[in-house]
Amino acid sequence: MQISRWSSFTYIWFYSAEERNFVFVTDSDKPDPKRIKCVGGREKSGVDLFPEDTAIREIKEEIGLEIAFHRVKELIKRNRGKYSDNFFTLEISKNEADKMTKGNDIEEIHIIKEWDIQKYRNNFLTQHFHNLSLVTSSKVLI
Repeated sequence: MQISRWSSFTYIWFYSAEERNFVFVTDSDKPDPKRIKCVGGREKSGVDLFPEDTAIREIKEEIGLEIAFHRVKELIKRNRGKYSDNFFTLEISKNEADKMTKGNDIEEIHIIKEWDIQKYRNNFLTQHFHNLSLVTSSKVLI
């Protein structure tokens, strides 16, 4: 068995009533099936030539959307020796969001409003990092 060279995760969002919404999933195949995660996974040897291929395949498998290669935008690549984590962004239309369907291992698709993410982030940082100046930031990194 060949060891994966990378994993790819995609931050997916769409606008609804002028509000940005993010797409997360819960994966029944993971140790903690109730924990939300970005759409993504590991390279499939012999199938994925590039990390973008992994992102596109995982989007199809997990939420049922077929996405063109050029729509997936690289956000950051984190090298860890012979392995890398690749993070991408993808903006979808409200119409595409309405067509999302759960993949085989997906327990649930979660739509989370940007405001709720900021609120959670600020509450988490306030509780765990009392002197951190980022708490006052209103800008989300993604």
